[in-house]
Amino acid sequence: MATKCGECQLELPDDTSSTAEGRQPCPNCGSKRRAYSLTAETGHLQITGGTADLRVMRYSEILLETAQTLFDLEFYGPAVIIAHTACEVAVARIFRQRLSGGAAESAMKKANLGRKSTRKLYKELTGDDPATPGTTWAEFKQSVNRRNKCAHEGYAPNKSEAQSSLQATKSIVTRVIQHF
Repeated sequence: MATKCGECQLELPDDTSSTAEGRQPCPNCGSKRRAYSLTAETGHLQITGGTADLRVMRYSEILLETAQTLFDLEFYGPAVIIAHTACEVAVARIFRQRLSGGAAESAMKKANLGRKSTRKLYKELTGDDPATPGTTWAEFKQSVNRRNKCAHEGYAPNKSEAQSSLQATKSIVTRVIQHF
């Protein structure tokens, strides 16, 4: 974590004091305000008000939030496409973590769980079968077809269809990220 003066942005040594009263003033401008930055490999840092909230999100979760935003704006087709991209990103991460070299690269290009070969590899690597009875698999398969029509045929799903796709993809992403 890097610490800078909150006024003049001079880089300062890390300061363990959590209150301004306990801090040494900036040697450049005298301020006791601090700006902290943290670099994460993946994720999202959200700072609100005078306190810092750290919310680490996987890229697949960011995509799901983006899909929800698109849905809320009534852009149903793009919401469906982005929601499925979130699933593919999550599955690709499993492949990247558990395979090496060319096998990982090849598998990551085919990370769509709608493909039988992808599901088979995913199951081999995780022991999890997303097509288990009693899951949202049927809804997900319908959503895969919907996504393909949106992406390749310009299909415009209605609100109900898009909502079904978002629910199914969220369920799949939640299931997949348990294996990270």
